[in-house]
Amino acid sequence: MLEQREWLAPWFTAGDCEILIVDGQLRIAREGRARKFVRAVEHRTFSGSYATQTGGKVLYVTERCVLQLTRDGMELVEIAPGVELTRDILERLEFQPIVRSPKPMDARIFRDGPIGLREELLRIP
Repeated sequence: MLEQREWLAPWFTAGDCEILIVDGQLRIAREGRARKFVRAVEHRTFSGSYATQTGGKVLYVTERCVLQLTRDGMELVEIAPGVELTRDILERLEFQPIVRSPKPMDARIFRDGPIGLREELLRIP
């Protein structure tokens, strides 16, 4: 049986956010005006809590971090190189995520040129 996974890839903030990649590091030149990770929303088209209750894995992949919805709450699991945890992530959330030991996002994403994904996938049995 295949594992159920939901991958949502929004920007972390909205409205005039300016992101730069400098020497393989993510730089937030101008923060977005609106927060997207909030405590409550008026309408939803996807229920992350239902997905996790039924055994699904829910990841929110943004330009600066990856958050995973777990039965215990939202957990910060990855951070982009160059991003400052408190200033660029925690102060921009309307809730406190679980922060255990987030790992760095794959640095290849933030460099020019091919990342070698084809070769990596071809090595998988």
